[in-house]
Amino acid sequence: MKARLLSLIIIAVILSVFVAGAAEPTAKLEAGKKFSVQFPEMPATFYAIFQKKDVKAQMTVSLPMNYDPAKKFPLLIFLNGWDGGDGTTLGYANGLTQGRDFVCASMPLFKAPGFQVAKANAPGANFIMVEEDGKYMWPFFKTMLAKVEELVPNIDTAHRALGGFSQGAHATAAIIDGSGGEATRMFSAFLIVEGGGKMKHYELLKGRHT
Repeated sequence: MKARLLSLIIIAVILSVFVAGAAEPTAKLEAGKKFSVQFPEMPATFYAIFQKKDVKAQMTVSLPMNYDPAKKFPLLIFLNGWDGGDGTTLGYANGLTQGRDFVCASMPLFKAPGFQVAKANAPGANFIMVEEDGKYMWPFFKTMLAKVEELVPNIDTAHRALGGFSQGAHATAAIIDGSGGEATRMFSAFLIVEGGGKMKHYELLKGRHT
């Protein structure tokens, strides 16, 4: 009986090792490094639809040059203009921070179902992100945000900033409107540059840095 029990314990330990080995690998956190994470279960991004390319949803995370796993770092998510990009472009975010002090993330945009490109690289009538798009996009952003904070556990969750330029600014405003106030509870600051004119619920920004 004891021998059988010991055998079961050994098998359980071996299985647990295999399960741990099969888990998603943890990103190696080093100062100045960046890494990408794909989300194949998500629908087509605005970039994929607009550019008519089969590009899966993904985000890219960049660690600052002065990154230290023993310290807390604020998070900056900066959304790109035009088609939002494919989730790999961190130019504006790293430019704003000079590659220091912030963990930065690039995320693609998502458009509510129904958008159609008139012709190659033509915006179309409902190109600009609005509240309906923000409502559709927000659950995907929350999933990505949770993944960032799982992979980089020392992000200062009390200091998160969300913003963007042009279409990225429109998307930021759409998320503020479409999330029913949840975005303004999760982010402490917002950057809206050359866009966002269709925002409706400015009252949600009360107490937040803009």
